Amino acid sequence: MSTKIELTDESKVKMRAVLLKSLNDASFKERLLKNPRAAVAELYPDLIERETRKVVVYDQTDNDTIYVNISALQYALFDGDSDAIELTQKDLDLVAGGKEELSAISCVTFSC
Repeated sequence: MSTKIELTDESKVKMRAVLLKSLNDASFKERLLKNPRAAVAELYPDLIERETRKVVVYDQTDNDTIYVNISALQYALFDGDSDAIELTQKDLDLVAGGKEELSAISCVTFSC
């Protein structure tokens, strides 16, 4: 039996719903900040009940602050898919310098 939230399409949709509710419901946001497990369980008890890891929520909505989260790279950027770390030739050219593009690097590459 798994003891952590698996990164499935369904769990991603549920966690996005938790995030959106916190952005649109000040009371829920406050509960999520004070007790993340209980707040997530309000919406999706099945999602949080198996999770044995500590759940931490920080309010990072202040536009005058730069927030940096240090986490496991493959989970933070590539949804646990370490094979997705490989860049395309176009991205490699941009990273190597010498080529400049008007638009930003694709969010698909960096899971924005």
